[in-house]
Amino acid sequence: MSWTVAYHGSPQFNIWMGEMINSFAKEVEDTLGNGFAALYLGGGYGHSEGGVWICEDGSEMPYNDLDFTLVMKHPVSGLEETLRPIRERYEHLLGIEVDVSRPLFVDHLSSLPHTMMWHELLHGGLCVAGEDCLRERAPQWYPELRIPLVEGTRLLLNRGAGIIWSLRISLGIDPKEDETFGIRNTHKAVLAMGDTALLAHDYYVVSYRRRVEQLSKLAQAQPEAVEPSLLRDYQSAMNFRFNPHLGKGLKPSTQELRELGKRWVNHFLAYESRRSGIRFSSPDGYARNSFLREPEQHTTKKLLRNAVRQLQRGKLSTRYPREKLYGDCCRLLSTDPTTVSWRADSERFLEVWRRYN
Repeated sequence: MSWTVAYHGSPQFNIWMGEMINSFAKEVEDTLGNGFAALYLGGGYGHSEGGVWICEDGSEMPYNDLDFTLVMKHPVSGLEETLRPIRERYEHLLGIEVDVSRPLFVDHLSSLPHTMMWHELLHGGLCVAGEDCLRERAPQWYPELRIPLVEGTRLLLNRGAGIIWSLRISLGIDPKEDETFGIRNTHKAVLAMGDTALLAHDYYVVSYRRRVEQLSKLAQAQPEAVEPSLLRDYQSAMNFRFNPHLGKGLKPSTQELRELGKRWVNHFLAYESRRSGIRFSSPDGYARNSFLREPEQHTTKKLLRNAVRQLQRGKLSTRYPREKLYGDCCRLLSTDPTTVSWRADSERFLEVWRRYN
């Protein structure tokens, strides 16, 4: 089986990556034996749009993680330990992380929730081993092309957290992660703003290349829906996604990150106003509003779980801990990051975000 993992990569790169993915998938299938059902490749490489890093000698290497979703017929004990040496060997060969999800089970596929992750895997993932049971047993929402808008809210939170983390690195509070961390997170934030504009106006598609086209169409049809500079920046960010080596040596300044944070806040408040039907004109107004950002985390069955998690944090509440992060993110990205209080507040924010992301 062969395929293109990066349309903008050379034939040699695609052949090599295809061989590596095939080899990895076969080892996983052979190792897991009768319990194995299928292995899916998600993310950009799953629909031919993965990042390609051009090295100084002109050779090509993958840049993004390889994200695999594993489907099993039945539970197998010690699964993570069994797969770890295989993953680590291919991580060494490829120079990137190779992630295999916690297993899904065939009998549970029809009850997958309608989240962005499952939506994109079902509509854009590639079955690299086994039978395509994921689509055969897909949940009832599978034909639906529109993703629930709360998924855009979660996406924006994660990208806002990336800006806060980058600010902490820029200010010398946290250690540098890698050479493209700052520029990568700025581009991810821009992509999230464009993607959520598409979501909000029903223009969203799985293909990265088509999203650029869709955002251009949206800007022409509804100019008020797309900030004037967003289309230009979105195209640049998408180019980085395909060709991340272009960001080598680039480092956003603290001022640039602060300006991006303010843009994020304005976009987030507009998105949440449209999603909720409540007009939010300021970060404080949004943070103080008691509406539930994620209602599905507050069903009767989940309230006790929420209360226990809050008690573990020394809080008395039945709200899911992530609820408060949305308002906190708005406040942190609209205030001066050089103050002592911002340093402490951002540290607490990221601690909770990493746990409940």
